[in-house]
Amino acid sequence: PAVPLITCIKQSESFCNCQVALGKNINNHLAQNLSSSLRLPCLFRGLSYSVKMSTAEVMTPQSVPCHSEGQCKGSSNFDLKKDCAAVLTQLEHPDGKFHVCQIAPAFFPAISEEFGLPPGTISVGQLVQAFHLIGFHHVFDLRFAADVTIMEEGTELLERVKKGGPFPMFTSCCAGWMRMAEAQYPDLIPHLSSCKSPMSMSSAIIKTYFAQRAGIDASNIVVTSMMPCTLKKQEAKRPQLLDEFATDHVLTTKEIGQLFRAKGIRWEDLDGTGPEAQFSSFSGAGSGAGALFGVTGGVMEAAIRSAYELVTKQNFPGIVYDPVRGLESAKEGSVEIPGLGKLEVCVVSGATNVKRMLDQTRAGECPYHFVEIMMCSSGCINGPGQPRSHDHQIVKKRMEALYTTDERATIRKSHENPQVQILYNDFLEEPLSHVSHHLLHTEFKALPPVEEKVVLMSVEAEKPTLPVGPAIQEVLVLYGSETGNSEGVARNLAKDLSKRGVGKVKCMEADKMDVEELPNAKWLIVVISTAGQGDFPENSKEFWDGLCQSSRASDFLSGINFAVFGLGDSSYPMFCKAAIYLDNRLKELGATRFLARGVGNDQDEERFETGLNEWLPLMWDVLQLPEPQDDSIAPPSYDLVLKPGNKENLKLRYEENWKPILTDETAHHIKLVSNTRITSADYDRDARHLVFDMNTCYFKYAVGDVAALYPRNDPQEVVDFLRWYGCEPTDEVQLRLADPEFSGKKKPVIPDKATLQDLFTDVVDIFGRPNGRFLESLSKFATDEKEKAHLKLMTTRSPEGKESYSKFIAETPNFADILRLFPSCKPSLAHLVELVPVIKPRFYSIASSQHWKPRELELSIVVNDWTNASGKVCIGTNTNYIRKLNDHPHWVAIALRPSVGLCMPFNPKMPMLMAGLGTGLAPMRAMVQEREWQIQQGKQVGESVLFFGCRHRSKDYLYGDQWEDYLKRGVLTGLRVAFSRDQKKKVYIQNKIEEVPEQVYDILGVKGGYFMYCGSAGQVPKDIRAAIEGAFVKAGGFTKAQALTKIDELISTGHYVVEAWT
Repeated sequence: PAVPLITCIKQSESFCNCQVALGKNINNHLAQNLSSSLRLPCLFRGLSYSVKMSTAEVMTPQSVPCHSEGQCKGSSNFDLKKDCAAVLTQLEHPDGKFHVCQIAPAFFPAISEEFGLPPGTISVGQLVQAFHLIGFHHVFDLRFAADVTIMEEGTELLERVKKGGPFPMFTSCCAGWMRMAEAQYPDLIPHLSSCKSPMSMSSAIIKTYFAQRAGIDASNIVVTSMMPCTLKKQEAKRPQLLDEFATDHVLTTKEIGQLFRAKGIRWEDLDGTGPEAQFSSFSGAGSGAGALFGVTGGVMEAAIRSAYELVTKQNFPGIVYDPVRGLESAKEGSVEIPGLGKLEVCVVSGATNVKRMLDQTRAGECPYHFVEIMMCSSGCINGPGQPRSHDHQIVKKRMEALYTTDERATIRKSHENPQVQILYNDFLEEPLSHVSHHLLHTEFKALPPVEEKVVLMSVEAEKPTLPVGPAIQEVLVLYGSETGNSEGVARNLAKDLSKRGVGKVKCMEADKMDVEELPNAKWLIVVISTAGQGDFPENSKEFWDGLCQSSRASDFLSGINFAVFGLGDSSYPMFCKAAIYLDNRLKELGATRFLARGVGNDQDEERFETGLNEWLPLMWDVLQLPEPQDDSIAPPSYDLVLKPGNKENLKLRYEENWKPILTDETAHHIKLVSNTRITSADYDRDARHLVFDMNTCYFKYAVGDVAALYPRNDPQEVVDFLRWYGCEPTDEVQLRLADPEFSGKKKPVIPDKATLQDLFTDVVDIFGRPNGRFLESLSKFATDEKEKAHLKLMTTRSPEGKESYSKFIAETPNFADILRLFPSCKPSLAHLVELVPVIKPRFYSIASSQHWKPRELELSIVVNDWTNASGKVCIGTNTNYIRKLNDHPHWVAIALRPSVGLCMPFNPKMPMLMAGLGTGLAPMRAMVQEREWQIQQGKQVGESVLFFGCRHRSKDYLYGDQWEDYLKRGVLTGLRVAFSRDQKKKVYIQNKIEEVPEQVYDILGVKGGYFMYCGSAGQVPKDIRAAIEGAFVKAGGFTKAQALTKIDELISTGHYVVEAWT
């Protein structure tokens, strides 16, 4: 018979105690614990945060907690290649050992990608057959162990209730989360479930119960786990788990792909039938609920199904529990169990969300009974051991595959799994018995504090060991880039090295470099930007984590000479932190820093190029590389083929059904249905409110998320330029990347039958603003000597050259303008596509809450126009695009970027101070809409105070009527607007903050609330901070030094967030 499972809730003082009982005395528990219906405020209901935090927050390599959502190929102390080779060797030479493997639920929908099959394809029979073929004697399904986990955690929750807490209870199956808890939140260890993960539970059961039943000496059993997470390798070697029940090997999905290929396993040769295609009869296949463990919310849904049905003796309504489904990184739910009340649950994934939840728990403000935590956004299906993809749709297909597995399962509830029932009846007795506690539970211990050694000051260079005789022959250039700037710098640097005589130059994304091979690169240059709140760019996280292996010897890179150049914005507190961390870590590993770290600052006159142009000459001097002598034109990186197209396809305006090319695999086609000016018609600043209809393209976004809008060039202007250039706009074009290894350049995504007009409308930024590099490259194509001399002069660093360049750039010409100004310069189309960058997205904080308007996405955009040195009015590419989308709906390309800091407090009761300038009000508008939705849901909410700065009430008081209405109805509890030009003495936003020091100090200093600023960079964020520090001095009695330290503390804990732009 099934082991009884019951969920009861008991009211105790001002909060609910949830009791889950697994045992034989159900009636006694019911009699003791039934209470009336209970209600609790919830923090997360329906929220859909999807925030990413990179390993940039790991201050030193020894700070081992997983901050990169587990996305860390090298974050454990293990060599992936060695692990795979060790298992393969043991399978080929078993020496009397009995090899078994166990497969995690998230492994199934991803392994197919290693064989070129569609994402989400699950071929269980073929997979099991493959493992048998390579030498495993038994193959176990970890869905079975997931079902056992549900049984154990439920009983543990009951015992906590009997003892009066602590609540909430956190799940303990995520290795990254366990490491983070021990290292950073040791005070919350009592909140952790003591349950081992399904992997470790299964290993213990195999080496005891299975060994006894099969008549095998447990010491001869070797257990290899097939997991989606590299940190499971670390879990297997935890001191608490290094006993006779330990997991012997852990291989990831990517490693298994390598292993299968090494053994010559081909998917098409497997028929998936017969005994070799069956799981071990000892465990059989797990339940559908067990399969859900692979996706965020799955553990919670599995627990709810069993709790509800065993308490009520009725089917859980619909079986599926939608509030915890989907890829959103924060979800909550309330389960009404008849006769018991509400069970408040929460699911969080992604390191930033986890940290916020833990901070709320520390503050005693978490009302949940049970919280599921996964460090990887979307759960294990997006683990670091899976085939890596930035395509959201691939992760979604993996999720859908697990949901389908659950839907088709004969048994969909953990407590109904007959093999689980047999296990308890024959061996474990009951959950939390002496046997189960010994085998299936563990303990967590605080890790000793780690001294942080990050050096934030500039560093000195050392003298490199220069080669004797021949010049430097090989240089490796790596880059980490979010928007393409670092990539562009790296590619150009690689080309310059080649022109200066370096024999072999390799340029690539940092994540494409195997860290184990890095010592072979004697000369290394890394160009890296800093994303978000000190984060590493997405395409450099794995590289950074590989360097951060704590097992790395101090001489790991002793033979390397290196230099680092960082790109960032000094108005951010985390300015160039990624470059700082990387520079220090390379030095720690024994590499020789041949050039002091360079910095490109967006606040400088020429943005990052100012610092770059100062740093590069130093590099050439140190490396003793001569000026390039060869002024010939190199072959283009692209092969471009044209063929005649249909001239009737010519477009002279943005047509309603003309969809843009999606150059970003994460972008969506979404229809713009409203484009309204929200500043007065006589005002010189044109701000727009855009509304997008999501009925034809639905995706979820969270408050604080950012929309990456891809502008299009004007169709008529594109036609005019192409015809001037001697091309037919309707010709069809094909692009192939000629030399990807050298250039590191990605091929633009060009669909079949795309025309030249399509290419120059959606991909090539021909009306964008160039830099000096373009002028230098263009000079080689000049056939007129005067034009060549002029172009070359502007690229020199002489006083005359700098002056000439400054005057030229003051006219703000675009690429097309320059080509017309220097008509003898006519690069081939293939060269032109290489010389001119691709159109980059423009980033805008979303101005709406999806809870308030589920099928709409709204943006606030200010038109960017200016007057150049000659008095000509110029207009930006995106501005020109938006202005011309007025007459009817249009398809627009938008990608979603998660917020890295500017988002709602998890707890609605937490007060908020919001400050915005101009269209910086956008995320504040979304937050206030979210607060109104929370109020409508019956939630208690904290204070919401808005500070806004603009020039005139009558001209640019954006959404003024809405703010006044929110204040009148109590959604806003404070509204203070600085109209800087409406009176003789100018009043700015910081002045409005200075008027209410008591309120500012009360919200931030006393109540632990949040401050969020969105607006222009530069001096404003500094003035606002000074005003807030002044409030702590005036109202809180702080000294100036104490106030400064306090604001730094608020920044580090995420309670003070600045999102500024240049």
